[in-house]
Amino acid sequence: MVACALAVPAAAHAATLKGQVAGQPYLAGGDRTAVPVLLSRETAGRAKLASPMGLAVVSRRTPLRAPGGQTVLPGRLRPGDKFTATGTVPRAMRKAAYPRLTFKRMTVTKRAKQLSTAELEELLAQTRRELGSLSATVSNLSGATQRALADLGARVRSLRSDVDGLTAGLAAAQADLTALSGQLIAAAADLRGRIDLVRADLQPQVTSALNQITALGATIGSCGVPSSVVGRLCTLEAAFGALDPTAVAALTDRVTQVSSALTSTVASLTGLTLVGDLPATLTAPVLTAIGQLTGLQGTVAGLSGTVATVSGDVAGLQGSVGTLLTQVGAVDVTGMSATLTNLLGTLGSDPAGLTSSVVGGLQTTLAGVQSDVNGVLTNLGAVNVQALNTTVSGITGNVATIQTTLTGVCSAVNGQSIPVLGSLPLIGAVTGLLTATLTDACP
Repeated sequence: MVACALAVPAAAHAATLKGQVAGQPYLAGGDRTAVPVLLSRETAGRAKLASPMGLAVVSRRTPLRAPGGQTVLPGRLRPGDKFTATGTVPRAMRKAAYPRLTFKRMTVTKRAKQLSTAELEELLAQTRRELGSLSATVSNLSGATQRALADLGARVRSLRSDVDGLTAGLAAAQADLTALSGQLIAAAADLRGRIDLVRADLQPQVTSALNQITALGATIGSCGVPSSVVGRLCTLEAAFGALDPTAVAALTDRVTQVSSALTSTVASLTGLTLVGDLPATLTAPVLTAIGQLTGLQGTVAGLSGTVATVSGDVAGLQGSVGTLLTQVGAVDVTGMSATLTNLLGTLGSDPAGLTSSVVGGLQTTLAGVQSDVNGVLTNLGAVNVQALNTTVSGITGNVATIQTTLTGVCSAVNGQSIPVLGSLPLIGAVTGLLTATLTDACP
């Protein structure tokens, strides 16, 4: 409790008073505050006061204790606040209708809910300040809101303009898409028709090429099928194996040597007078021998040309057959058949798979296959296998004839058919020359 010290005149006594604040406190001059109070009858009776209504005077700046450990200044006392006070009651105030009492100590025991005038004024001032701040805030907010609404309105107007433009653009795009859809449908129908035409054009070509390749495979055949081209060529190649070009060349050399020797011998014997120089018994054998030598000379001369021709024919025929076998062996009939089978499968598939690139590839592949087939057929058509067989048979017979004739000539020259020639000196010398010349030529 905060005490308020006052000057007490004589004839006054101290008393403890209880009551409640009955009105708004106010300044009593100087540093004092006057508080209208209503004292309880009991305490007013003990203080010998004639009236419970009075005026309490307390120090202005001395805070009073209040409930809850709080303090309150006298000027902030509320009407209805209950208090307990200690003060002096002057004699002159006992009979007054509205006594003025000075309290030394005053304690608030219960606070009233109704605010005091000072509190209301302070609250009102604070409210005014807050209202001013709120008004400024609201003004600022109002201005910002107005500006934001104006900006939002401009944005909405711009957005509406954009939406209108977009709507118009979408309508135009929809019209374009509708037109494009019709064009795509027409293009798809046209493409399907073109694909059908391509299929109708390529299908017979592929089928024909496949049939040609199948026939080509059967015609070409293999060495195991003697009636096929390859079989006949294999037979022909085996026949060529019996013709040794080295032996034919050696035979040519032998025939040339024998022909030269016979020519020299006949030239030596031609100048003799057989009737005068030879005995009558030798004339007929010598004439016969001369005739034989002359015939041998012609035969050997003919063999020389035949052997040269046979050698050229063998070399050319072997080259032709080798080239043909190489060409035939390079043809992949199985691969071409598989390629055309794949083409047929592609042509029979869904038209969506026949794009321009696929069709172009099919046409290129088909052209390549047809070119290969035509090339092989051309090469095969240029080969007369029957004529080749006839030529080989003729060459084989000519070689055998040459060998037989040459053996006969050598036998005759060696004295087996004309032994009488060795008994004459001159003819013996010629015969010796012939024998020496044919030593290397005859076996």
